[in-house]
Amino acid sequence: MPIVVDTHAWIWWVTEDERLSGAARRAIQASLSEGTLWLSAISIREAAKKVEKGQLMLDRALDDWLDLALEPAGLRVAPLTRSVLVES
Repeated sequence: MPIVVDTHAWIWWVTEDERLSGAARRAIQASLSEGTLWLSAISIREAAKKVEKGQLMLDRALDDWLDLALEPAGLRVAPLTRSVLVES
């Protein structure tokens, strides 16, 4: 079943944060293995803004972190469409 992870779930999953529940982690892993795990492109912007505002501390430069965070096979980034941008 396709899953769209929100920004926090994505960050918590990538950083192995304990705030992500076991059930959510298992669902993400199952969707990832099926190639049906989605992340909205807006989450990349949200993560960058959190770093800029000091709300998110990473263990490496943002660009390097994003390279790793977007690397897993099966993770797809949903493009921003005009309707999504208007709604945001």
